[in-house]
Amino acid sequence: MQHPRALALAVILAFTGTAVADDTISTTTAAEHEQDDQDGRRAMLFSVELGTLLGLSAGWYWLTADDQMVDWTYPSWRTKLTSFDAVRFDTNPFAVNAFGHTAQSVIGYSIARGNGLGMLASSLVNFGVSAAWEYTVEYREYVSLNDLVVNTISGPALAEPLYRVGEYFRSGEKTTMNEVFAAIFSPFEDIERRVDHRSWRTSAQPWHRFRLSAGATTAVVPGDQRIDAAVGADLEVASFDRSGARSGTTPPGGWSRIAGDLRFGADGLTGARVHSRTSYAGYQSRAVYEDGFGRSAFIGIGTGLTYELSELGDETDQLASYHLLGPQLDLHLRRQTLDMRWQTALYGDFGLVHAHALGAMPPVDPTPPFEDPVAAWNYYYGMGGTASTRLIVDYARWNLDVEANLHQLWSLDHKDSDRGQPEGAENLSDGRLFGRAALGYEVIEAGPRLEGTFDVVGRRGTLGDIDRRSSEQRYGLQLTLQR
Repeated sequence: MQHPRALALAVILAFTGTAVADDTISTTTAAEHEQDDQDGRRAMLFSVELGTLLGLSAGWYWLTADDQMVDWTYPSWRTKLTSFDAVRFDTNPFAVNAFGHTAQSVIGYSIARGNGLGMLASSLVNFGVSAAWEYTVEYREYVSLNDLVVNTISGPALAEPLYRVGEYFRSGEKTTMNEVFAAIFSPFEDIERRVDHRSWRTSAQPWHRFRLSAGATTAVVPGDQRIDAAVGADLEVASFDRSGARSGTTPPGGWSRIAGDLRFGADGLTGARVHSRTSYAGYQSRAVYEDGFGRSAFIGIGTGLTYELSELGDETDQLASYHLLGPQLDLHLRRQTLDMRWQTALYGDFGLVHAHALGAMPPVDPTPPFEDPVAAWNYYYGMGGTASTRLIVDYARWNLDVEANLHQLWSLDHKDSDRGQPEGAENLSDGRLFGRAALGYEVIEAGPRLEGTFDVVGRRGTLGDIDRRSSEQRYGLQLTLQR
């Protein structure tokens, strides 16, 4: 009697085991199918978004063909594809080169980042899109070397900090405010999350410092003094700076900041500033505790961007400096009533800069086709460097924020389009020093701060025996919301 029972038990176990195995296989297969479906949806969404960006950009290009014809030089495909003879710096206006291509780059990078690609892959997508644009849509033109550099650098320099701010809000509780701000700062990530039906995931939020300000400044510029209204924002996230003790490498984009302000006078916009940075890689050591005590140290390499605009009477001074690569340092100390942070960085730069030595001189080459941006628009392309330092101190209800940025560029000569027009000036150099300080007091606990501000700008431009220098000061009062 024992044998039939054992046989029956063996049969039951065999069928049960088979059922469990089949169920495991079925579950695994379902998960694989779901992953395949998710990858397929993501690839389709990425293609549609990127195709829309290129389609709209190409549509704008051909709708404004009359404005583009000045650059149509019809280089041969053989020259473009087999040599660098058709690769030149272009002569477009400053706004086209500094804003138009930067905007396209930021959107392209954000699409790639929002669809799950990492920082390096998104940068490569940016470069690929830029190269495709130069060789296909603008096939009648020389390949613009400055556009390739600007597009490749400005994507991670501007879009990565925005992505990190969006990630900060995505790591918080699922509230209407967090959902809205996450969508504003990283819209393509939000679209991808909804298309893939990914749930909201709350996690420990990193160190951050968000500031919004509004006030007025008295500006003392060469030959003028005026009162401007000013608004600004300063958003910074250190995604690796959390509670606990840890030493190790940091994720790409882990140290990111984007800041800017606008100034308005009686005649409209009188000044603007955009400053950003983000890290490619780094190492951090930290011991930060929940009771507010701790310290952290970060060293890495990264990129960034600086744009400065000032109206100086009859002259407009502009600098767009694209920080190619450089070392970055961040030291942070926390005590019960003291929070102190020191940051510094050093970059190699490619830039577009107003030739200060030439001042408000009329253009040498006022009619297209233009031979040189200096001759036509009074700016030039340069190589150089940026040194940056910043000290942030919060003590009880007081705060101090002091920052200085030094830029130096030397002109890249003999890179024109060789169209037979008058050549622009050569051997130019320009230096800019931008310093700012804000001292504030928290009027209402956890409320707005009243801050006094001071900005100083030093400019120097040289051309042969010409050595022109000028300065600018701004004194202001503002209300600041800090989170």
